[in-house]
Amino acid sequence: MKKIGKKIAFGFIAFGFVSASTLVSAQESLSRSCQGQTRMAECVQAKILKNQNQLREQLNLTQDQEPAWDNFIASVPATTKSTRLDRTAMEKLTTPERLELQLTQLKEQEAKMASNLAALKAFYSSLTPEQQKTFDEYHAKMARNAHLKPDLLDRQT
Repeated sequence: MKKIGKKIAFGFIAFGFVSASTLVSAQESLSRSCQGQTRMAECVQAKILKNQNQLREQLNLTQDQEPAWDNFIASVPATTKSTRLDRTAMEKLTTPERLELQLTQLKEQEAKMASNLAALKAFYSSLTPEQQKTFDEYHAKMARNAHLKPDLLDRQT
């Protein structure tokens, strides 16, 4: 069970690295006008796109790197609203059934993170060392701020 836990933890870390530029940037720059909107996910998605464009500009991509960028961006989820399990349905299940359902969900998330990581590695390898440094600095900044931001998408009704 510890091996599965380590694999799942690695998956979360990998996914976090891939999605840090989008989610954390969106949360970091989410304006007060977005907080009152009923369609918060749309506002967050607009902020994600804005931050992706900002990173793209900072990287100064060449035409040869554009396809790798497009593949990378396509692999990043448009929004990262968690797919929570229905609480009332979970209460009706037995403990082993609940754990199996949770494990199934974690495996699905791990598979998504693995594909995101593969796209990230493909894109990262297409960058020059200077661009890699810019990319690393951008994500390091996002990772430093990640623990300070609440999960704004969970507030959406």
